[in-house]
Amino acid sequence: MGKGLWWQDLYTTFCNNPCSQTTHWVGTVHRLADNIRMPWTALAEAEIDRAVIFAPDPFVIYCRSAPTRGWVFVRPNNDPELHNDLLWVNHLTLERDRQLMDRFADRPAYVMVWDRDCRVVYLPLDQLQPGTIPDAKLPHFEDLDR
Repeated sequence: MGKGLWWQDLYTTFCNNPCSQTTHWVGTVHRLADNIRMPWTALAEAEIDRAVIFAPDPFVIYCRSAPTRGWVFVRPNNDPELHNDLLWVNHLTLERDRQLMDRFADRPAYVMVWDRDCRVVYLPLDQLQPGTIPDAKLPHFEDLDR
């Protein structure tokens, strides 16, 4: 213990240090949660409902919470009968995405992308030209037609 009163050392050890660490931890968790919520926040702002959303892999890019990374890696799952208001599917290529939309002609389709400014944008599939957004980088993707 230092030259001060014994209780001052106890206060510093058991209150001051944990409190400062807790403040840092809470800030990190807040930034992480904000980053994870970005796809849903952008969806609400775009007022998209009853649609098919083609999502990228990874689903969340941790650009606001770096260097901390979260635990959300893939898009939300759909119910087995595909009755969700929003149907989340993997983006493969614009051609493949359009082929899937033949089965869901009653819904609009959007491709979710992360722009360079760490924002989520939902682009209407029917307005996208080939080469506008990158194809998915999946191993053995070319084998899917076999």
